[in-house]
Amino acid sequence: MVRRSSFTTTTLPITESLGPIIRVAPDLLHVDDPEFFREVHGPQGKFLKSEYFYGTVGAPNALLSIRDPHEHKIRRAIVNPLFSQKSVNALASMVQDKLEQAIHLVRRHHLEGKPVDIQRLYRCISADIITTSMFGYSQDLIHFGDGTHPPLLTCLDGFLCHVHLMTHFPFLVNLAQKLPAIISKRILPGYVDFRKDCGHWIEKIMERREKGRYTDDNDRTVMFDLLLESNNEKDFQRLSLEQLIDEALIFITAGTDTTAYALSCATFRILHTPGVLVKLQEELGRVPLGKEERFEWKYVQNLPYMTAVVKETLRISTPAIGPLPRVVPPDGARIQGNLIPGGTIILSTLITIHEDPHLFASPQRFLPERWLGDKGMELERWFVPFSKGSRQCVGKKYVHSKTNHNNARPTDVSCVFISLAYMELYLTLANFFGRFEMELFETDEKSMEWLDHGAALNASSVKVRAKPLVV
Repeated sequence: MVRRSSFTTTTLPITESLGPIIRVAPDLLHVDDPEFFREVHGPQGKFLKSEYFYGTVGAPNALLSIRDPHEHKIRRAIVNPLFSQKSVNALASMVQDKLEQAIHLVRRHHLEGKPVDIQRLYRCISADIITTSMFGYSQDLIHFGDGTHPPLLTCLDGFLCHVHLMTHFPFLVNLAQKLPAIISKRILPGYVDFRKDCGHWIEKIMERREKGRYTDDNDRTVMFDLLLESNNEKDFQRLSLEQLIDEALIFITAGTDTTAYALSCATFRILHTPGVLVKLQEELGRVPLGKEERFEWKYVQNLPYMTAVVKETLRISTPAIGPLPRVVPPDGARIQGNLIPGGTIILSTLITIHEDPHLFASPQRFLPERWLGDKGMELERWFVPFSKGSRQCVGKKYVHSKTNHNNARPTDVSCVFISLAYMELYLTLANFFGRFEMELFETDEKSMEWLDHGAALNASSVKVRAKPLVV
């Protein structure tokens, strides 16, 4: 944090010279072993999340932070229905409407001869989509995409930049919430305002429900409708306002910046690799278009090369970049013949799997073709952009079970919004690359160097000049 470096970039060269197991602290080990990673993050769930990090990220009551497997299972069961195949399909028109707003803005920039800060635009799109799916109404951030920085993104920036500070000094979280705003904003910029905004949005849903309206204006049950209602059948008790705010804070953060980062990296990689751009646009050129020349979810979700591009982006630019702490069970565990006592905290990083040259040939190269055919099927077991096992996030199963070139089991689950995020990735890339001729503007490899703020953040925003293919 102080050195503007990251745990991952610091430990990688050490493991290369000293071996896969490094003692970081007396009870803390970093392990770079793909097979052991599968054991730690496997479906058995014996290695529980550590309070180190998960209990100190400023949202201790969120699904992400829950360490008790039984409690986690109950909470996840409540929100799972919102991310089923049927529910995600129902969101496609909403996602497409947000994209149309963004496309209109990009066309206006072209007419005015102005470049587009497409990374900021992607963040606005993602924030509007996740807040609409959670609260039932949009923050309309896309309208800020032409220059002004939206207040919500300012809060997010402040929160993410101080994640490591909260991890190492967790008392600051409680302190910031109890002190006057003028002081708390200096301690943790963005965090208190972010919580206040989340509370306001949740209270609006409470007010709607008090009037006897249990769905949003589009007759949809949103996530917080479920969390505001006890479910005795599933042993779930309605959450308090503070618990709900924790949930909202994490969902908005994960649903905005991880998706926007992946889209930004995909845009850079595609435009930086002309052969990939040609193949992608050739595939998109064969897709039937919907009204107003839109690329529709029912067609793009099964495109083999699009899927390969998305996977390769998530492999080479993994959004969850930091270590994932897990606790060795009481009976201990063996790593490469070494007995590790119970209670030891194991740190592993997704990027070490994705950049392992024994698993992925030429791991630093952007090669979507590696995911095609039988060889791509073999790589699936090492594709871990959102971790593995039952304690990941909730909902990857939809896209992965729908695409016949993926071999994920029907029971696989990932982050609660990963199904929605995949839809956003496919539709955004299809509509932008299928409807615009784009080139990078003041963006190069140096722009893509990343820092770890709990999630990856590149050094400077991806910008493009865009010309409509169909005006």
